[in-house]
This record gives sequence, structure tokens and C-alpha cells, in this order.
Amino acid sequence: MIKSRRMHKMLLPVIIAVMMGCTSIQMSPDKPQAGESIKITMKEELKDPLVEVVFLKDNLDFDFDVVTPRKEKDRWVITINSDTLTSYVIWRIVDQDAIYFPGGEGVIFYKGDKPQHLAYYYCGLHKEKAIPYALDVDEKEQKKIINAAIKCYDKELKFYPGEPMAFGRKKIVEYFKLNDEREKAKYLYDLEKTTDSLFESGDLLSAVSAFNIAYFFSFSKTYDYFKYISERPYFPGALDVAMSYLYQYARNLNAKDGIKWLEVGLNKYADFIQEPSSRIKNVLRNYYYSLYYGYMVLGDTLTAIKYLGQVRQIFPMDPDPYIVEASLRMDMGALNYRVVDSLLASAEKLFNPISYSYTYPFYPPEERAKSIKRKKANLYRVEARYFTNIGDSEKAITAMANAIEAQGGDLYADFGDHETIGDFLLNAGKVEDAVKHYALAIVTGAEEENLKNDVTTKLLNKNIPKDSVNVLIKTIEETVKKNLIPAEDFEVRTLDGKRITLKDLRGKIVVLNFWATWCGPCRREIPELNNLVESYKDNNDVVFIGITNDQEERVSNFLANNPFNYTIAFDIGNTYTKYNVTAVPTHVIIDKSGYISSRIVGSLPGMDKILKEKIDKLLKSS
Repeated sequence: MIKSRRMHKMLLPVIIAVMMGCTSIQMSPDKPQAGESIKITMKEELKDPLVEVVFLKDNLDFDFDVVTPRKEKDRWVITINSDTLTSYVIWRIVDQDAIYFPGGEGVIFYKGDKPQHLAYYYCGLHKEKAIPYALDVDEKEQKKIINAAIKCYDKELKFYPGEPMAFGRKKIVEYFKLNDEREKAKYLYDLEKTTDSLFESGDLLSAVSAFNIAYFFSFSKTYDYFKYISERPYFPGALDVAMSYLYQYARNLNAKDGIKWLEVGLNKYADFIQEPSSRIKNVLRNYYYSLYYGYMVLGDTLTAIKYLGQVRQIFPMDPDPYIVEASLRMDMGALNYRVVDSLLASAEKLFNPISYSYTYPFYPPEERAKSIKRKKANLYRVEARYFTNIGDSEKAITAMANAIEAQGGDLYADFGDHETIGDFLLNAGKVEDAVKHYALAIVTGAEEENLKNDVTTKLLNKNIPKDSVNVLIKTIEETVKKNLIPAEDFEVRTLDGKRITLKDLRGKIVVLNFWATWCGPCRREIPELNNLVESYKDNNDVVFIGITNDQEERVSNFLANNPFNYTIAFDIGNTYTKYNVTAVPTHVIIDKSGYISSRIVGSLPGMDKILKEKIDKLLKSS
């Protein structure tokens, strides 16, 4: 990955020195006008580059595009076409596995000599790393970027005195410069009154800014501001507030009531979402997926599929809805597999660089790679089912092998995938290969005694002699011992600043939960995990650590109302990467000798009982 220096003032034909050998980048014109095209030229050895571009507009809207550069002699030329609403553009180059300017380079647009409205507001958000893809930063870096962002907000206020969006965001970030708790409390007390005055000024943009402040700090009048905006969604920023707040309310309800309110929102704002911009498409995706899940809970698969189709319409480059619909149609007992085959073929074609840029715009490289791996694994799982249903066992086996490989290989795949390919292999008469995968299922998290009992029954049903079955079960046990994974050392930091490494915990059973505040399954299983911790409160040989990449402030606010009895810690040593965590929640149990005993991806019913059984077994054997 190659990083650039940040773009400075655009004086004369801009030349940006970047860390790309001795290369320079040139951009013209120096002060692009709203609606004007910009031309970027660079001399660099690139293979098959694409340019991701986000256009941020003076009506609080944004749009996204992927541009293909053209080669002119020894230079690459990038042309970015703006519209008259464009205030600020962020771009970056993706070239196969390399990403240049990971956080994006920013360009300010003008009206004459004056920056376009909101240009420096967006510049501030960009400096904060809040756009185009929100990134967590450590405390030391946060202070630097806050100061840089405030300078941008001050410039916006200089060119547009009293501009409410810059004013509001500056008020939010200034809070994080305070250290004293009394100062913070006084600041919030005064800010709540200031926010109400901002709202009372009467214009819709001020109301949106007031809502943003109130929502961020959970002020008492947040709902009042939302209610006002919800009746006046006259520009995209206001429509986003209206629909997103309603979405957050609906997702906390049961399936039936949640569906009701989401569909009320779609009907209420139907006139405003007929030709959605990228900003509103993101909101609609949340609505349609939630409606899909809601109707699935209610058992209405056909309506669920209808909403998956809506996702496909607004995000045609995303393979997910194609994969999910193919799976659902097989669940329904599809009699005509041509539809399923067509959906899977469409999904396969979407695993390409252009689709990745449209589906994961401005994602950090690691996040993008993890998301692609997850979707590939899901595609291969569904293809394995499809091939099984049409009687092609060899292709089914190949598809499941691909699903395992997409997750990082045998030792990192979901144990259910090992069980499935084991069953496929057994049915194909490949008993030894099947036994290997049954053993790997235990290594990756399956309950050993239950799986061995199930496998024994399956082998006997294949008319394999009892003595041979016993030998095969013994082989499973030996394979499990050979494939135990040494746990890599990790370093995490607790909420109170204490650092913990695995070395510090050697000789103890360590139970890790990789989680996030935004993860619904993570939140739902917390009460069960608290019960698990309670059952070992008098046992110093078992340690529970909940590791997150979330923002510290968000975690603290969440825990204030949702007690989580694991030791909560922040990843400061690439623990997610070391443990190949591509989805949350992920549970990992490390035995007293420092080997990974179990790994479970996702949340299962009765998670406390599942983990307790595994922990107790380790305690008995130690």
C-alpha cells in the first residue's frame, strides 16, 4: 500500500509530490468550478487501474462513480466530471491489490474565487476521517485530525458566516479536545441550549445540523428535531435524517411492527425516492434488507424475495442478493433450477474489480478483502447445495472446498462447512477424506463427542464394519491432536488503559469474543455471555476478553446501558488479522497450553451452554 502526502492549496497547475517512486501528479484546472471537469495525470507503472470517486454536494447529497483512466504515452490520465452541485470530490486509485491514497485525495470546487458552499465542511469531515469511509483512529491521532478539521470548519464559516453544518460539526469535535470531566459536562449543558437556538433559527439546514448534534450526544429534544425534519424532507440531507432515524426506531421493534413502520416510511417518502442518489440508495438498502429479514421471520418468503429484488435494482453490482435469493428458492423446493442457476451465474460475474469498487467504495484494503472472502464463501456454499440438488456430487465437493479455501483454509473455515464436505465425501465413497474433514470440524469448533457419535452412525449406515468404524473414529481423534493451532500472541488495551497480552495469560483458559456495538447478533448474545462469565466467577483459571475495533466513545456509551461482563478491550496489535476474524461475532477458546481449542464464527442459540461445555471439557483434561 502506498500513501500520499495530503493535498495542499491548489495554486497554479497543482503538482502533488507523492510516495510513488519519483512520480508526480498534476491536476488542472487549479480552481475547478462547480460543474467543471478536472484532469489528473500521473506517471506510474500501473496494471489495470480504476479510480473511485465520491462527489459531495451543496445540498448534503453525494454520488459515487468508478472512472477508468486512459493511457496517453507514458502517463495515465484521469478525467472526473462534476455537476453544478458538486462542492468537494474525493478520489483514490485501486490497481488490483494495490490502493493508492487509501483515504482518498480531496478536491475543493469553486464558484468564481469563492469555494462552493459546504466545500470546506466536507474538507473537515475528510480530515476527521469521517468520510468517505468512517475510520477509527487512536487517541493521539484524533487530536491532530480534530485540529486540522477545525481549521476547515473555520474556513467554511469565514466564507459562509453562520453556516450551520460547519458550525454544528465544529461544536461536536471541540468536545473531544476537553479532558476535564467537569469541563465536558458544562460544555454539553451549554451546547444543548445552543443546539436548541440553532434549531429555532427556522431554516431546514439548521434543523438538520441541530439534529446531528442532538443525535450524537443523545440530547433530550432529538426526537422533536427529527419529527420536524420528517415532515420536510425537501433535500437529500433532510430525507436521510428522516428515513434513517425511522429505520433505527423500526429495527428495535419486533418483526411485524418493524415491517409496518419501514413500509410506512417507504410510502411516506415515495415521491422523494423515485430516482435516488447514492446517499439515499444506502438508506434504501438498509430498509429493503430489514424488510427482507422481517418477512423471513414471519415466514413470508415470497415477499422477502421481492425486497431482495429491490436491493438488486439499486445495487446491481452487489452479488449478495443474487446469492441469497438462489438459496431461498432452493429452500422453497424450487422445481425449475434454471432460475437458481441464472442467479448464481449472475453472482459469479460480479466478483470482479469494477464490482468491488461499486460495492465496497473507499473501504480500507483489509476490510474490502474480508468482505469479498465472506461473499465468495457464501456463493460457494449455495453452489454446493445447488450441485447436490441436481445430482452433481463432484462439483458439490469442489464448491465446498472452494468455500473452505475462501475463509483462509482448513484451520479457519466454519466447522459446519467441514461437516458438510465430510458428508459429501462420505456419500461419494471417499471415506478417508471425509474422516479428515470431520476431524477438522472438531478442530474449528464442533462439539467433539456429539460429532463423533453422529459420524459413527453415518459410517454404520454405510454398512462399514463396526471394527473399521472404531478405527476411523480413532483416526479422527489423532487428526484433531495433530491439527491443534498454536494461538498467536496478541495485545489489547482495556477501557481503563491496561494492556493485556496472551503471554500474560499463559496457563489459563482464554475465551475471546470478537464483537462490535453495531452488530445485532453480538448484542443479542451478551446476556447469555454474561451468564457464562457468572458461572466461572470463582474460577481464576478462566479469563473472558471481548475484543472490539469499535470507537472507544461508542463502546463506553453502549456499555453504560448494556452491561457486558467480559473484560472489554480494544485491538491494538492486529489481533483480528492474526486470528483471521472476518465476521463478528467470532468466539475463540485457547487452552492452557496456548493452543486454539475451539473457534465459532457467528452467534448460535444457547451460546453460553455451547461455550461452557467446551470450557468444562478443557478444565477436566488439564
